[in-house]
Formats: sequence, C-alpha cells, structure tokens
Amino acid sequence: MQLLKRKGLTVGVSRVHIKLLNFVCDAPARAFVKCTKLHSGYSSCEKCDQRGEWAGKVIFTPTAGCLRTDEQFRSKADDGHHLHNITSPLTALDVGMVSQFPLDPMHLVYLGVMRRLLMTWLRGPLSVRLGTHSSSEISTFLLVLSPHIPTDFCRRPRSLLDIDRWKATEFRLFLLYCGPVVLKAILKEPLYKHFLLLFVACRILSSQQLNLQFNNYAGSLLESFVQGVVELYGKTAVVYNIHGLLHLAADAERFGSLENFSAFPFENKLKAVKRLVRKPHLALQQVARRLAELERCDVSIPNSVVKQYKVKNEHNEGPVPEAIANAKQFRRLSVNGVQLSLGQRNSCVQLHDNSIAVIKNILKVANKVLIVYSKFNRVEEFFTYPLASSCLGIFTVSNLARSSSWTDAESITRKCVLLPAGIDQPDFVTLPLLHC
Repeated sequence: MQLLKRKGLTVGVSRVHIKLLNFVCDAPARAFVKCTKLHSGYSSCEKCDQRGEWAGKVIFTPTAGCLRTDEQFRSKADDGHHLHNITSPLTALDVGMVSQFPLDPMHLVYLGVMRRLLMTWLRGPLSVRLGTHSSSEISTFLLVLSPHIPTDFCRRPRSLLDIDRWKATEFRLFLLYCGPVVLKAILKEPLYKHFLLLFVACRILSSQQLNLQFNNYAGSLLESFVQGVVELYGKTAVVYNIHGLLHLAADAERFGSLENFSAFPFENKLKAVKRLVRKPHLALQQVARRLAELERCDVSIPNSVVKQYKVKNEHNEGPVPEAIANAKQFRRLSVNGVQLSLGQRNSCVQLHDNSIAVIKNILKVANKVLIVYSKFNRVEEFFTYPLASSCLGIFTVSNLARSSSWTDAESITRKCVLLPAGIDQPDFVTLPLLHC
C-alpha cells in the first residue's frame, strides 16, 4: 500500500493515484489487523472507551463512553484496548486506525442485531418470547410475501423454521422490508414500536439522500433503541453488537449510506474468486494467473448509462391507449440495470407526482419508451411512530384504479416493493427499493 500510494497504479497508458478510504472487516478481523482485544473483551469497543462488565458474558451500559481518536490509538492511551507488546503493522500507513475502520453493517446489524432480536422472540425469556402459534403465523406470512419480492433480491423470505440457515441478505430483507409488515399484528405494541426505531434508523442510513438529511435523527433513534433494549430485554442483552449501534450513524455520516462500507460486495466477490481456483495446490497463483488472463482478454464492463432504457419480451396483449399509434408492446423494461416488468413482483413504481402506480404495459414508439399504468386511489400512512411513514416514502395502499393512464418512462422516480398488508387483506404496503 505504501508503494501504491507513492507511485500510483498504471492502467493502460494512464497513471492512477491511489488513496486508502477504509478497511471493511467483521469484528474478529478488525481486532486481528488492529492488534486489539476481541469483541468479547472488556475494552473491546473500537469507537469509545466504554468498559464492559461480566454477566456470564461481557455487557455494556446503554450509553457511549468518550470517543476514541486516531492519536489516542497510536499512543495506546487505553492500555486495556490493545494487545500487550504487539503493534499493528497498519500503523506504518497514514491511516486513521479508528476513523477509517467503520463498523460493518452486514455483521453488526443484520447478522448481529436483527438475528439476535429474532432469536430472542423465538427462544428467549418467556416475557418476550412468541408463542408457537405466533411464530407459525410469521412463517406463513413470510411465505405469502415470497411471490411479491422483486428480482433485485437474490433470496426470497423463508420460514422461521430455517432461521439457523438464514443468510445476511435474508436478515436485511426482513429488517428493511418484510419485518414491519409481518410483525405489526403479532408483536406486542411496546416490542413493535421498539423494533420500528431500528427499522426507521436503518432505512434512513441505507438511503444516500435520507442519510445526508437525517443522519443525526437516525443516531438519536439508535440511542433510543439501545436504551429500550435494557428496558424490554434486560441489561444483559446489551452486548457488543447492540452497543455498536451507538456509533453506526457517525460512520454513515463519514462514509455515506450503509452499503458504502458493508461487507456484502466483498462476500459476493468471494464466489467469483473461488471459481478461479481449480485445485487446492497453489491457490493464490491460480487466482493471479486467471485474473491476468482476463486482463489480457480486455473484458469490458458494459456502461448502463450509455443505454438507459432497454425493452425485452415483445407481446400484443395490451392495453394500448387510443392516442398512441404504431407502438410496440413489451413485458420488460431495464432502466440503468433496474428491472421493471408486468406482473406483481417488479411492476410497482413511484412517479414524479409521488403517486404509487402499477405498470400495466410497456410501449416503445420510435425512440421513446412509455408506460401504461394504474394508480392506487387510497394512499395512507403505514405507521406514525416514531415518525410518519410517508417521510420514508412508505404507505398503505389499496383500491387500484381500473382505468389506465400513460406517461414517459422518465416519469418514474424509483422502484417500489409492493407487499400484502395481511394474509387475507386487500391492502398493500409499498416501500421504496433501497438496494438497486
């Protein structure tokens, strides 16, 4: 890294300057490369000097301590935080050993906090544990939602019977999309409102725009959530991951939305790297050779900005407005890589006038792409605590208009997830898609 920062990187005939942004690691990896105490240690928090206490496990108070600084880390001001007589080799770089090591949301929030909440509701103390009937209802509802999940998600909801095999993407799907819908009629009101604090904060921090505007508010919600953990689940529930939520908003303020410093892209890349290895002997050399071969082949990445609108699957089943002549009809539309199509999974969008609509047909006239759509006549708040759901673009909708209108595809502002509000209810809940 010192060599790259000093000399840069030559790509073709261009010299690229290299700047180190951050290190994305889970908690054990951060402790390993920084040579600090593991997440099970008393002074394990990497962002503040809050010291834990032993209660069968290390627990923390629901408030943050004095924030650590890069200078304090290098001088080892908190001796209990560092391994004795070992200094991280990364200190040789001009890198903030505190500020440039964000807490990874994939492991902290989804595999950490969200998983712990679900496991507490299923297998925790009787005061907060759900009954067999309630957990069965959640599982049934999740399976009902499965056909409505857009193709942007690599996994659909599974039953709680499989929770021990859930992946991080499934916990993220539950927290940011399915959870508020599924839990609304099942969790007790104090538990549901407490869950909404985490949901709203993570929705804000997962959105580039909302994070810029309401980062401080999201931070205050996470503080209230951690305090609520003590009140609802007991002080022994405030473990390392729960405590880490107190510092999540600060990392998002520095690096942008949660996806900017999440381990998801790196975990996904592991699949491609593994495919480059054919046998266990000399694995690193195999990867290097395959990457060199790909570079020589000059594999170019298609630029979706060049062709913003792509239509596929031509058909002739309508509807087509009378005012439009010589239009070709299609079932699929790709807008900068985001897939829209006819049917219940990928057809819900929000338009420029903030109305929620369902695409009924996709037309192409000359070089213009048009959509035929129907609007929901009834649009209401889905929840009002801790804020009105409309502030996040989330609504309860019903009564889809039978008549259709049409507009230019440029009128689409974002794709939405459209989920049934209940197993036998005519209402739907619509949430803007964050990860696309």
